[in-house]
Amino acid sequence: MTPGTARKKGLTLPAPENMSEAGAMILALMLLSRTSLAELLEEHDGYAGPWLDEIETEVTLNIKSTEVSGMPIEQEVKALNLCLNTAKAIFESVRQEGTFEEGDL
Repeated sequence: MTPGTARKKGLTLPAPENMSEAGAMILALMLLSRTSLAELLEEHDGYAGPWLDEIETEVTLNIKSTEVSGMPIEQEVKALNLCLNTAKAIFESVRQEGTFEEGDL
């Protein structure tokens, strides 16, 4: 299989060449994302409100508009769905950590 690339707004990431590299890349990106969102949550006094929804919407749109090359369309669809599901899980974990004011849920 020829490694592909994912490209978005000037950022190009090489596709990992094996499962170990893929796992390491996924773990690093998940930890970076989760840590960054947790810091933002702290800056908002633990309130997971509309600001988090706005970031999630932007991330979702960016994932959906990412161009993947070097792989069959079926793999591309699976990869982008995995990205969307992973992002959703990360945002959900931040929401669970945060507090909500009455009427927000």
